[in-house]
Amino acid sequence: MPFQNIKGRENILKKILITLLVLTLTGAVAFTLYFRLRPAETSENPIIENVDEDIEIKDDSVVEENTSENYCLTCGQETAPENANLRPLAVIIENHPAARPQSGLEDACIVYEVVAEGGITRFLAIYTHKNCNNIGPVRSVRKYFAEIAKGYDAMLAHCGGSPTGYLAIKELHLADLDEFANSGAYRRVSSRKMPHNLYTSTKRLRERAEKKNFASNVSYESFKFKNDAPLEKRPEETYAIIDFSTPKFKVKYEYNRENNSYSRFMGGMQHKDSNSGKQLEAKNILVLITSIRVVDKIGRVDISTLGSGPAYAFLDGTVITGRWTRESLSNTIKFYDQSEKEIALNRGQTWIEIISPDKKVDFPEFQG
Repeated sequence: MPFQNIKGRENILKKILITLLVLTLTGAVAFTLYFRLRPAETSENPIIENVDEDIEIKDDSVVEENTSENYCLTCGQETAPENANLRPLAVIIENHPAARPQSGLEDACIVYEVVAEGGITRFLAIYTHKNCNNIGPVRSVRKYFAEIAKGYDAMLAHCGGSPTGYLAIKELHLADLDEFANSGAYRRVSSRKMPHNLYTSTKRLRERAEKKNFASNVSYESFKFKNDAPLEKRPEETYAIIDFSTPKFKVKYEYNRENNSYSRFMGGMQHKDSNSGKQLEAKNILVLITSIRVVDKIGRVDISTLGSGPAYAFLDGTVITGRWTRESLSNTIKFYDQSEKEIALNRGQTWIEIISPDKKVDFPEFQG
């Protein structure tokens, strides 16, 4: 082989080797500079790899299931583990003007409000994790109150009742704490005239229930709960007005942005609890629209709490238009938005207002 050809090939190989060496050194330098100069990975300045992937952003009002034993099954508030799954007490409380101000409504997890007869509304207050030493005035049961209590497997506290109310208690196999058969759990006060002077307490009712061997813990279908909306997402002010019958029973809720709650007014006046003297505050207001019809000469009504119908949910200063649904009397009433998603409530007291389609609900135009 000629000497010139060998020498030419050696020169070519040297050039290739030099080129590869330069490329290798350049890559190493670039790699080192990248890691020395890039910002450190901290919680304030995270390094995001795979930028094309979806990034999950935490929502302050995330929905949470009631899976923890430290949260009340009924209202979602934090409580002692032994109180989380206590069997609810459902107490009938009257709303005649002579019965105002009532005692103990502020301590209920849920309060249902509905017309009894003659346009006079009445309350079904559900107590689970909180103790209350003074509840009343206690009045008589109606069929629809017994049916609502069934959904919570609640122990029902009342004084007498309509014929259909007593029949519903029997047919639904409710744990009954009627004052007529359990007088030791109740007391009459001298400061008010009968029949507006009957009172009880959660302690007395639970002690009586224990003597009757009623189950103390039960499981039932609860609402979904979430954290309050952040302050910056809450409106400055809003309201909801619900017309049950006459002006004496008209209800208004005024939104409190700082507390993210609704102050309750009734008959144009602040609705206060007699125990504390404070105005009642709700975290959620649910309005259920259903059939309400008069069924006898006394003016008693029949109210449908089965099936489905229109509904409004007021929370976080917004209103959600949707529907309520209940498949059976063993289920609680649930509320859904227009996309058929169950509405998650704020933790705390909820008022559920039951009205007929001809009654008006007033609120500002904006909706959630």
